[in-house]
Amino acid sequence: MIAFFNSLIPTSEMLSGGAQIVVQLIKDEYPLTISLPSRGGYWVIKQLHANFLFTKTPFRSNNKYLIVLNWLVMAVRCCRFQVNEDIITSGDYFCDTIPAFFLKGKHKWTAIIFHIIPRKRLVSYLIQQFSILLMRRADTVLVLNPLVKEYLINRGFLVNRIHIQEVGIDEEAIKKVPNQTKIYEACFMGRLSPSKGIFDLPKIWQGMKGKLLIIGGGGFAEDARRLKLMCGENIVFAGHKEGEEKFKLLKQSKVFIFPSYEEGLSLTIKEVLACGLPIVAWDLPVYEALYPNKLKTAPIGNIDKFREAYESVSNRL
Repeated sequence: MIAFFNSLIPTSEMLSGGAQIVVQLIKDEYPLTISLPSRGGYWVIKQLHANFLFTKTPFRSNNKYLIVLNWLVMAVRCCRFQVNEDIITSGDYFCDTIPAFFLKGKHKWTAIIFHIIPRKRLVSYLIQQFSILLMRRADTVLVLNPLVKEYLINRGFLVNRIHIQEVGIDEEAIKKVPNQTKIYEACFMGRLSPSKGIFDLPKIWQGMKGKLLIIGGGGFAEDARRLKLMCGENIVFAGHKEGEEKFKLLKQSKVFIFPSYEEGLSLTIKEVLACGLPIVAWDLPVYEALYPNKLKTAPIGNIDKFREAYESVSNRL
């Protein structure tokens, strides 16, 4: 099998939740080939027993525009591969779906789509729609929730080709971490990306007592810089954390706030629930489908209502 991870950002110190799910799916495949940029991302998946196929990219940069240019180069260059094996794409990025579309031949293509980008993010929405069009050629499409499955069926995908993928977390590792003294009033964990609602965090926490902990990395450098400029002294950045260290920080927090605007499954929410934290989030339809009555939600984009929801949860602790 060949797995396309062409979207890995050169300076990223972490995999997105979606990419982590793909790693779970392919870790026992043999023989396995992984396609990825030559200028970054390798170390985050080097634990896989695979033949790594590096494609040269022109820029080593975390600038979003240069990264998109890298992806265009990757898409073109990967179309020249000689592929004699089945294909899996690590998401709906065009730098993965374009080569998969042209290289499929008689081999099987497993495509994965995590969530549908809303129309208000017009450029990203149109790019994803292009990839969805290409995915019509895939033999299997894996989704994480019934809402995406229904969307694809309405777009003309064959029902028998769409499968909801079950994804687990390491609950035993979480249980091994003992309860911690509460240091932080609240915490956030995720990729430092606008779609995760990171720029809502300073607004939500304005005037709040105690400290808000932000765990995460990845994304584009300019977004992380802008976020840090917006934050006051009562917002603490921990950077990207893994395993025991991550779970300790979660258990040192009283409430988890998650103003993400787009989710397909959210491994983060599964881990936070396993850590025993109450969660406050925007009212996304996927939460009712996957986590009914387990989150306290507020109308999307209404900061005042989000703060009220947080305070109602915090006051009960």
